[in-house]
Amino acid sequence: MAGALILGVWDGHDSGAAIVEGPRVLAAINEERLSRRKLDVCFPARSIAACLRQAGVESCDISCVAISTNDPSKTLTRVLPRLKEEYYLFRRRKTDRGRFDFIKRFLKYKVTELAPTESAGR
Repeated sequence: MAGALILGVWDGHDSGAAIVEGPRVLAAINEERLSRRKLDVCFPARSIAACLRQAGVESCDISCVAISTNDPSKTLTRVLPRLKEEYYLFRRRKTDRGRFDFIKRFLKYKVTELAPTESAGR
């Protein structure tokens, strides 16, 4: 009998996805390999689709989805996706620092100091 299929998702810096069954990794890929953007920080929709194809399974076959984090800074970038894009452009040296970057950087570190929220059921 086969074990439960688990889809793992990371949507932060260098996002990607993986499908595992017990101790076996059936498929795994980082979004940057599909988007052609080094260190891509978007939700890994392409990675999820590629993992499903590679593992030869449908989304309805997935028993559990494991999300790597739910910290406040990730939640903020999910609400304001432009922050991820600005970060990407700056990291890839495609834009200069803005006039108010010091304020953004200060706020970013203050948000990351907040404790992650507890998962339901823990």
